[in-house]
Amino acid sequence: MTEPKTTLTPFLGRYVYGVDSARRVMFPSAWRPKDRNTVFMAMVWPLHKQECLVVLPPSAWQAVVAKIVAGELSNEEAAILERTVASTSAELRFDRFWRLTLPEPLMTAVGITNQVQFVGRLNKFELWAPDRFQTAATMDRLAAAETARRLGI
Repeated sequence: MTEPKTTLTPFLGRYVYGVDSARRVMFPSAWRPKDRNTVFMAMVWPLHKQECLVVLPPSAWQAVVAKIVAGELSNEEAAILERTVASTSAELRFDRFWRLTLPEPLMTAVGITNQVQFVGRLNKFELWAPDRFQTAATMDRLAAAETARRLGI
């Protein structure tokens, strides 16, 4: 049986990279897409806590947008969600050295300064301030164990 070909590798593992004075950060070589022109979308996440940036490949971003804009124009809850997501999101593009430039407002919102922790989430990844990630990771391990038990994994 032939495996389907994908243009993106799974986002596995964790990496820490420095952020330079122009807000550029190297992208993990294991995660690089085949096409350097791939545009990722970053948004502050979760919306109510602003802990990290969740970064989505094009297909995942399109699915999120489709769900958000499917609501009625007069639906105020949908409008609030649209505004919040749109105002806390940005495109991330690669330069010729496989670096991403992080938007300053998004960095500030999640506390990223001179280092960034890349955290794989299978079909997406997150960008964290390393100290915030360490705090969250401790709590995540406990929650993940309970979720795995509930799912029978």
